[in-house]
Amino acid sequence: MRKLIVLLLVILAGWNIALTLNLIDLKKQAGKPVETAYRELNTEFETDYTQLIDLIRTKVVGIVSHGAYSDTSGSGVVYGKAEDGGMLIVTNAHILSGTEVSVYFANRETLQATILGRDPLSDIALLEIYPEFNIEAFTLGNSRLVKEGEWILSVGCRPSLDYFSFFSEGIVSSVNRITRKVSNENNIYDYDMNLIQTTAGADAAISGGALVNMNGELVGIINSSSTVFSGESASLEINEVKLVVEQLLQQGEVHRTLLGFFAKDINVVPLYLKSAYQTDLSLENGLLVTEVSAESRAAKAGLMTGDVITKINEISMDSYQLYREWMYHNADTSITLEVHRGLDTLKLILPVEESVEVPNA
Repeated sequence: MRKLIVLLLVILAGWNIALTLNLIDLKKQAGKPVETAYRELNTEFETDYTQLIDLIRTKVVGIVSHGAYSDTSGSGVVYGKAEDGGMLIVTNAHILSGTEVSVYFANRETLQATILGRDPLSDIALLEIYPEFNIEAFTLGNSRLVKEGEWILSVGCRPSLDYFSFFSEGIVSSVNRITRKVSNENNIYDYDMNLIQTTAGADAAISGGALVNMNGELVGIINSSSTVFSGESASLEINEVKLVVEQLLQQGEVHRTLLGFFAKDINVVPLYLKSAYQTDLSLENGLLVTEVSAESRAAKAGLMTGDVITKINEISMDSYQLYREWMYHNADTSITLEVHRGLDTLKLILPVEESVEVPNA
């Protein structure tokens, strides 16, 4: 037993000596200058964002509109190629304060643009340029595939003597966010602007810029004039932009058939809302009318909140997107709606007063 105690005391003494020597060594080193080892910066490191930005950087441009008394500026996107060989630029209509427009590019080039048309309801304007250098257009996405919670990138340009691009990442916080507008002199709300709301920051300088998904596809045009929650931004969905650009290319202005009702796809409406509207629960496709503007053509024809529109002029309305496409292409002088009200099926006839927006000025 005594031998064991002696052995333990020897071990403890040795351990104490080792700790003392380490402490003395640390104190000596504390008085010496610290030597820092520097690593060479790895400039080849890439993330998904750096690759995405490299892909889209040159597809966003700066816009300066030269007015009689002052200039206004914003951003634009390279949308596609025109039939005459020029390149099409899409921006916000509210940016264009004058008829002379300059377009700034990432390669420091500046070109004068021709205004092909503008649409104040969607706040979209279409420009054309004739570059002598190579530029690529965006790949146009499908905004119907955009989902809440997915990552996106807002891209704009603050045009100046030096091209300055702006990038902001975020998530989609809301799809199909509606801003209602008046298209007529009767002050009747009859047009809803379909927006994608995101947490990506945006300001007036990048209004007209690009909302881009992680595949580098253009899914919206940023619109700083649309009201959203503080710290968030809104973009007009690209499917609507396509319809507007098609008409601006053809005629320099936009024609819509606006009926004065607002609706949702019946197949995305929760069961409790269908029950509240006393909707026929067996209906799988159609447009559930959520609001009818007073004194509108729809109201005068007898359309009511809670009705489900299944056909317009014998064309099945399987989705709200189909209705919006029809709205831009319809040229009939009268409209017949097939409507389900509860368990009854009705036909409502609406005289059409075609809505033409924008003087092209």
